[in-house]
Amino acid sequence: DALLAALCDARADGPCASLGTLAYISCGFPALVRDADALLASGWRVRRQRAEAHVLFLGANHLETLCVFEREAPVGPDGAKQ
Repeated sequence: DALLAALCDARADGPCASLGTLAYISCGFPALVRDADALLASGWRVRRQRAEAHVLFLGANHLETLCVFEREAPVGPDGAKQ
Protein backbone atom coordinates (compact mmCIF):
# COMPACT_ATOMS: atom_id res chain seq x y z
CA ASP A 1 0.00 0.00 0.00
CA ALA A 2 1.71 3.14 -1.27
CA LEU A 3 -0.28 5.54 0.90
CA LEU A 4 0.54 3.70 4.12
CA ALA A 5 4.21 3.51 3.10
CA ALA A 6 4.26 7.27 2.45
CA LEU A 7 2.63 7.98 5.82
CA CYS A 8 5.18 5.75 7.55
CA ASP A 9 8.17 7.43 5.87
CA ALA A 10 9.71 9.30 8.83
CA ARG A 11 12.36 11.21 6.84
CA ALA A 12 12.20 15.01 7.01
CA ASP A 13 12.02 15.08 3.19
CA GLY A 14 9.52 12.19 2.97
CA PRO A 15 6.34 12.55 0.90
CA CYS A 16 4.15 13.20 3.96
CA ALA A 17 6.72 14.97 6.15
CA SER A 18 4.56 18.08 6.58
CA LEU A 19 1.68 16.11 8.09
CA GLY A 20 1.46 16.30 11.85
CA THR A 21 -2.07 14.98 12.33
CA LEU A 22 -3.89 12.13 10.61
CA ALA A 23 -7.60 11.33 10.95
CA TYR A 24 -7.78 7.60 10.20
CA ILE A 25 -10.99 5.65 9.57
CA SER A 26 -10.54 1.90 9.25
CA CYS A 27 -12.79 -0.46 7.38
CA GLY A 28 -13.03 -3.16 10.02
CA PHE A 29 -10.81 -4.16 12.92
CA PRO A 30 -8.21 -6.18 10.93
CA ALA A 31 -7.43 -3.09 8.83
CA LEU A 32 -7.06 -0.98 11.97
CA VAL A 33 -4.63 -3.46 13.52
CA ARG A 34 -2.54 -3.74 10.36
CA ASP A 35 -2.32 -0.02 9.67
CA ALA A 36 -2.01 1.14 13.29
CA ASP A 37 0.90 -1.26 13.88
CA ALA A 38 2.75 0.27 10.92
CA LEU A 39 1.92 3.87 11.88
CA LEU A 40 2.92 3.37 15.53
CA ALA A 41 6.19 1.72 14.54
CA SER A 42 7.05 4.73 12.36
CA GLY A 43 6.58 7.42 15.01
CA TRP A 44 2.88 8.21 14.94
CA ARG A 45 0.99 8.17 18.28
CA VAL A 46 -2.73 7.91 18.97
CA ARG A 47 -4.04 11.24 20.23
CA ARG A 48 -5.43 10.95 23.74
CA GLN A 49 -4.92 7.17 23.50
CA ARG A 50 -8.47 6.56 22.29
CA ALA A 51 -10.42 5.34 19.33
CA GLU A 52 -14.12 5.47 18.49
CA ALA A 53 -16.21 2.80 16.75
CA HIS A 54 -18.99 3.83 14.36
CA VAL A 55 -21.53 2.12 12.13
CA LEU A 56 -21.22 4.16 8.95
CA PHE A 57 -22.98 1.77 6.59
CA LEU A 58 -26.27 0.27 7.71
CA GLY A 59 -26.33 -3.47 7.11
CA ALA A 60 -22.54 -3.81 7.17
CA ASN A 61 -21.13 -6.67 9.22
CA HIS A 62 -18.32 -4.59 10.72
CA LEU A 63 -17.60 -1.33 12.53
CA GLU A 64 -15.48 1.51 11.22
CA THR A 65 -12.95 2.80 13.73
CA LEU A 66 -11.84 6.41 13.98
CA CYS A 67 -8.40 7.19 15.42
CA VAL A 68 -6.57 10.48 15.33
CA PHE A 69 -2.82 10.02 15.05
CA GLU A 70 -0.15 12.64 15.72
CA ARG A 71 3.39 12.38 14.43
CA GLU A 72 6.52 12.90 16.43
CA ALA A 73 9.17 15.22 14.95
CA PRO A 74 10.45 14.05 11.54
CA VAL A 75 13.89 12.49 11.23
CA GLY A 76 16.61 14.12 9.12
CA PRO A 77 19.05 12.38 6.75
CA ASP A 78 21.50 11.91 9.62
CA GLY A 79 18.85 10.20 11.77
CA ALA A 80 18.42 13.18 14.10
CA LYS A 81 14.97 14.54 14.90
CA GLN A 82 14.22 17.86 13.19
